[in-house]
Amino acid sequence: MLSQDAHGVVFLALDRESGSEVVLRRFFPFGPGGGGLEGEERTAYMVALERLKGLVHPALRNILDGGCDPVDGMPYLVTEWIEGPRLSQHLKSQPLSPASVRVLLDQALEASQIMAAALGEEAVWVETAPEAVVLSEGEEGRGITFWISPLRWLGDAGARQGLLPLVELGEAALHWQGRVFGEQSGEGLGAWFKTIKAAPDRWTLEEARATLHAAQALASGPPSTPGRSNGGPPTLVMPRAPQKHKVAQPAASRLPWILCGILMLATTGLLAWKKLGGKASTTAPAPNAAPASVEEPLVFSLLPSPTESKASAAQKASARAAELANGAKAAAANLPVIDSAEVHAKLIDCGKQLRDHIGKEATITGVVYDARVSEDNRFRYIDFGSSKDLDAVTLRHEAVTGYKEMYVDQLHQLQGRQITVKGRVALDKDRRIVIEVAKREQITVLDP
Repeated sequence: MLSQDAHGVVFLALDRESGSEVVLRRFFPFGPGGGGLEGEERTAYMVALERLKGLVHPALRNILDGGCDPVDGMPYLVTEWIEGPRLSQHLKSQPLSPASVRVLLDQALEASQIMAAALGEEAVWVETAPEAVVLSEGEEGRGITFWISPLRWLGDAGARQGLLPLVELGEAALHWQGRVFGEQSGEGLGAWFKTIKAAPDRWTLEEARATLHAAQALASGPPSTPGRSNGGPPTLVMPRAPQKHKVAQPAASRLPWILCGILMLATTGLLAWKKLGGKASTTAPAPNAAPASVEEPLVFSLLPSPTESKASAAQKASARAAELANGAKAAAANLPVIDSAEVHAKLIDCGKQLRDHIGKEATITGVVYDARVSEDNRFRYIDFGSSKDLDAVTLRHEAVTGYKEMYVDQLHQLQGRQITVKGRVALDKDRRIVIEVAKREQITVLDP
């Protein structure tokens, strides 16, 4: 046993097939006193696990295997063993240099980008606690390595805190916790930290990386150190991020000064844009400029005609009365569903039009007929009708992340409700038209 806390237990283990040392991590998804994963939770975990097993990045400790304990349902992961001290051990004696922290954060962002592409959700997908970061040095070392964070993909979206975990990691690595620092502190990292803290959920991973790379340009004056400086020991020299090939310039060239000026203007503009809430002013086109072609938005309504809507309203009133009188089960049995020939025709016509727009964003408004799970438990569907026609558009959610609000028992509560959904047009394995829904926030309920 290497460690144990409220999140789980970590073991150093031996792979009997390869003879290699590995790390076995057993997690407590609901705390040490809670149970394991069952039903849709386990399905979501296993689907995500299969996707993540194929990921390779120098900063990620590769997943070799995983699953759920057959006895108690506790999830576990088997990852490669990386030799080296933990970041927490190094920080007991000295902080990292600003250049090292910049590389540390950049590696975490880049690894999270790769995981976001696999999971279909932007988040900090690596463990950011200093005790979970390993610094492997030497000729065979990999530099900085992170653990993939299963607790983040199993948890609710609201618990992910945006990019705050990275700010906390950076402040800990610089020994800045609880200290006051300026924007020029840490070669511009102070400005990056403050701007991220102001709106941690507004940044994309790509935006955060681009601004991190340019943050040093903001430190135009002498670097300031938060708190009092004791001129401590030299900091660890970390591997630097790959640099673009530089073209040699004459000694008297003004190009470096021009590039520096452009970089500072661009960085300052991006930071200001973020601080103002992402609102930017638009510039009118030049008088002689050709008008830009604007693609028409894909918006469809599957709502029934007004006469059917009135009938539906009466049915809903009866269902609400049944709910109050006999409880939720009686109400569920009487929930209205719109499954008329008119709706079937609209479903098929909508799907036929969307076949020419695979990969594009579409907005659909309709009445929910039913919610169901695919035979392999990989997808959850929200249907607007019972038609089996391949052109009858339906909503699809892949059970990769453990969003409880997207479990079928929760989706059943939408039955008979008018909703508007915005998602990406795709094809199912049987080439049926689907609208991909990654998060519950993409669904807006129109009626009370």
